[in-house]
Amino acid sequence: MNQRLIVEGNDGWAITQLCESNGLPMPEGFTDKTIKQFVKSAGGYEKVAVLLRAALVEAQVKNIGIVVDANNAGP
Repeated sequence: MNQRLIVEGNDGWAITQLCESNGLPMPEGFTDKTIKQFVKSAGGYEKVAVLLRAALVEAQVKNIGIVVDANNAGP
């Protein structure tokens, strides 16, 4: 599995629902049973860097995506 999607919180669920509802296929090399290896929840913005560092040292990981939203940003 050479791809990783790192999300800051529970955004992985929303992303998979959007993909399914729009008929997008699973990421290449993944199935319903292995999708949890693709989407990694960091459990908060502060922890995204930890998962990013881990993915960067995995030799088989070739593509990394990161999703971070702005919960408490703004005036």
